[in-house]
Amino acid sequence: MGSEIKPHYLDCESCRVKCFDVFNIMSASVALAGEYGMAEDDEPTAPSSMFKLHHRLAEPRLSQLLLEIAVFVRTFDDLMSSLARTRIC
Repeated sequence: MGSEIKPHYLDCESCRVKCFDVFNIMSASVALAGEYGMAEDDEPTAPSSMFKLHHRLAEPRLSQLLLEIAVFVRTFDDLMSSLARTRIC
């Protein structure tokens, strides 16, 4: 019994959107952190409601997006490797 190659559907546009979302989360993190970096040492800094919301939501969302991108890349790599093997044989 020979091994069967199972076709995989790769949604490149969806992966692009996920990369865009990762970029936006990271950019927002830098911008929000910069607000506190510009404060004077003796200046009291209380996190804004936006900072609190970002802090609560960003890490789990970022983790999920990075995992989904990693699965996409791994599937893409496997697909390309299997195509290269079938052309060589």
